[in-house]
Amino acid sequence: FGTPNAPEEPETDGETDEYLLWRILQAQRGTDAGLALWLAWYPRLSAREIVALTWDAVDLRAGVIHLPNREVSLTKAVCGVLVEARARRGERAYVIASPTGAPVNEARLSVMLRELLLRGGIEHKTLRTLLADASRRQDEERLLSLARRRGSVTLRAAADELGVPKNTA
Repeated sequence: FGTPNAPEEPETDGETDEYLLWRILQAQRGTDAGLALWLAWYPRLSAREIVALTWDAVDLRAGVIHLPNREVSLTKAVCGVLVEARARRGERAYVIASPTGAPVNEARLSVMLRELLLRGGIEHKTLRTLLADASRRQDEERLLSLARRRGSVTLRAAADELGVPKNTA
């Protein structure tokens, strides 16, 4: 399985954070905290979804996680990380589990992720703010692409492109 390409050398704060995050993901892929970070970053699982995630919900052949209210597609890189984790963890029911096999709680997961970000040089952000920044950049890119295709963008077109109400757009 492949890994995502490294982002270009950083120029701005957001790009610096993304570059540092990519380095953390690569370095920590064999740890529970690293696996949780992969699940939070690429398929954008919430802390609640990560701690409740069981191996029964993960379909590695199809590259999909079946959650109660949605299905989440996985990248090849995330599938690779999950394959490695499955091989290390054996028959535990939960993807991220304590040594006893019980799921970790959200508070413990939050601490694990915050420690990982701090050790990786991202002191000024939380995972939530990193995800929000990345989502905002993706929305901006989608709108710029729409503007390039159309020449201009109306509020209605922006709202439709982002799947949000007009007042949010």
